[in-house]
Amino acid sequence: MGRRIRYFLAGIFSFVVIYGCVWLLGFLLEKGFDSGFKGSDIIMVANTVSPNHGFIASTYVNSGGGGAGWCEKMVNLRKSEEPFDSKKRLVFSSDCQSDVEVIWKGDDTAMIKYSTDGMRADLFQRSLSDDKAVRVFYQTK
Repeated sequence: MGRRIRYFLAGIFSFVVIYGCVWLLGFLLEKGFDSGFKGSDIIMVANTVSPNHGFIASTYVNSGGGGAGWCEKMVNLRKSEEPFDSKKRLVFSSDCQSDVEVIWKGDDTAMIKYSTDGMRADLFQRSLSDDKAVRVFYQTK
């Protein structure tokens, strides 16, 4: 009888140890993959303020994913009192090789001049800001 209990407890202990090792291995693998695909890096290039200081056009680079990741130049258009948020108020996006410049043509009109390398057609454009207070025009360089 005593021997059966010892075998039973040894079996339970072995199961817990093996299960714990498999769980730990899975946890470490998840953390390893998570760090490789985690979020994006935001690098601010320029903030261009409207003539009446009511709006800010922020040009920034959004990249991530390591060597096989992504890289985009983006323009965010917001009211001056609002904080910068890379996930909101996007009006322009192109690949990183693009040269992007924002010029204000008035208090409520922005001109985005950009160039592309001719190899890609990855481009996003909006003609109005989110609140429809600013018109946006585009011109290739």
